[in-house]
Amino acid sequence: MRRSELERLLAVGAGHSFQVEVREVAGCPGFVRTVWLHRGGAVLVEFDRWGRDEGGLYFRGQFASLDQAVAYLEQYLGRRFSDWSAADARYPARPAELGTPPSHERFLSALREGRIALPDPDHFTSALGAWRQHVPFPSRYER
Repeated sequence: MRRSELERLLAVGAGHSFQVEVREVAGCPGFVRTVWLHRGGAVLVEFDRWGRDEGGLYFRGQFASLDQAVAYLEQYLGRRFSDWSAADARYPARPAELGTPPSHERFLSALREGRIALPDPDHFTSALGAWRQHVPFPSRYER
């Protein structure tokens, strides 16, 4: 991706945002992580059950500039900005296991054990709600 392409997408795209990536959460069939970059340096990282867009675990970050947001996402995703593509935002195929209690428990266990990379609480906040009863998140996420 080129900087001019990203700026164009953020200027005219739906919600003035770019879906950087959507992929299955490793080891957690039925769960996906979606990463959004919004105009003005805002970032949203969502963890949802496959096919859902509400009730998930959401982290919101606000950076001073688009460049800082991109630099953070490069580090978080482990990919350089120049390697980003709109193709990275293709929704994964429907998994065989979807929304079962064992699937949900695998996701919670992965969160508790730190096997899922969460955004840095120094840069992100989250309204943890019911998730707090399952996972001991750092209180820094709630400001």
